[in-house]
Amino acid sequence: MSRPAILTPLAQRELQTALRDIAANNEAAARGLNDAVLEAAKLLRARPGVGRTSPYVPPRYRFWSLTRYGYLLVYDATLDPVQIVRMVNTRRDLPRLLGDLPR
Repeated sequence: MSRPAILTPLAQRELQTALRDIAANNEAAARGLNDAVLEAAKLLRARPGVGRTSPYVPPRYRFWSLTRYGYLLVYDATLDPVQIVRMVNTRRDLPRLLGDLPR
């Protein structure tokens, strides 16, 4: 099995914030989200082209949905290893939130 993709410091902080917020009400759900991120990171490392692109971010970035949890992993598919640069809640204004991604 391949090693997981790397989470940037910002993505790590976003993950920790999400886990803390979810664990306040449901520790099992927080563990599930953490496990889902780890599994997605392994998949993205092995198959970087699997995510979808978006017209409002540079094409080097792809999205992977953690639908069950309402989060989206944003990753740079051009790097080796793949880097997860953001982990954002899908209810956020994604074009505004992700508008500062480097080209």
